[in-house]
Amino acid sequence: MLLSRFSDVFYVDASTQETISADLRQIALAKGMGESEKATLDWFSRKREEWLLLLDNADDPILNLRSYLPRCSHGNILITSRNRDTCVYAHNSAKFPT
Repeated sequence: MLLSRFSDVFYVDASTQETISADLRQIALAKGMGESEKATLDWFSRKREEWLLLLDNADDPILNLRSYLPRCSHGNILITSRNRDTCVYAHNSAKFPT
């Protein structure tokens, strides 16, 4: 199973800024590292195991996802969206027909 390669898998509803912030805060609380989205993003940056962050439903063209991406060169982020412009966040991207 593909998911077994990841030490942690996190789902974030990326449909609005509010849902992203709320889900990141929930991750911080669940992992006992605080109560802020910054605490979660810092944790992702420090964590060296293979983790997966799924940002789902990132369809809003006005929403800037860059501030919600951990600042590191490791880890795995999957963004799902019907907005083709979200490809700007990816080093590699795949487009599927709608």
